[in-house]
Amino acid sequence: MSKMKLYGIQSINLNGVKVYTLNISINPSSLILNKIIEDPVWKNMHTIGMRNGKSKVTFTYTTLDQDEFYAYTKRLHNILFAHKVNKLMNENPFVDRKEQIIIDTLNQIDAEKDNFIL
Repeated sequence: MSKMKLYGIQSINLNGVKVYTLNISINPSSLILNKIIEDPVWKNMHTIGMRNGKSKVTFTYTTLDQDEFYAYTKRLHNILFAHKVNKLMNENPFVDRKEQIIIDTLNQIDAEKDNFIL
């Protein structure tokens, strides 16, 4: 039998029992490390290591408790969203005024939400 490692956020059935698991690795920045340390759940549930000469933060969690899993996953989504925004801000040197574009976009999304409410 080959050793199979699951990556991502998943729920799987093992012998009729639903198991919730996540295994995600990201390249951290100081901003992301601060967000992890400030989070009451993930500050103790991550590992830091090196892969291919780059530092990595790995989040790994497995449980049978669906409610706890979704609560922890929601908290992790906030960290991963901050990671994505940070990555977007630092990656594309051809875009000027990145902060203002993000602020304008968020304001437009909020305005559309307000108009959609019945």
